[in-house]
Amino acid sequence: MTSIETTDDGNIVVRIQMSLRNYSGRKKLIIVDGEFDATKIMTQEDGDKPVLLSLARAHHWKKLMDEGKCKSTFDIAYKLTIDPGYVRRLLSLNNLSPKIVRRFLDGTQPDGLSLSKLLEPQPYSWEEQEKKLLGC
Repeated sequence: MTSIETTDDGNIVVRIQMSLRNYSGRKKLIIVDGEFDATKIMTQEDGDKPVLLSLARAHHWKKLMDEGKCKSTFDIAYKLTIDPGYVRRLLSLNNLSPKIVRRFLDGTQPDGLSLSKLLEPQPYSWEEQEKKLLGC
């Protein structure tokens, strides 16, 4: 059963009956009316969806730790049944220059600036990050 409603504060709530299953090592969302392969979102070469999704995860996980809901990267990884190294790598995105993050949010990032480049070790200085990744 799928339903869409608008709340009093203007938000839209979409409810979809689904479950998450593993098939041949790949996670798939099973929806009442069919099947949606969640891995396709993460492997799209065209666009910035993987970066935006990773930035959102990094900020959410940092918030969980700041609020004391998760005590460590191991705690997050355990609760989500994912690799702690993956959690640590994504959490490093919280140290990116706000200018770089804004460019992804606006869709104005340079061609070729991918998630894998963002996850490489970056300088601590935001100015140095911007020179290295944005060329400015």
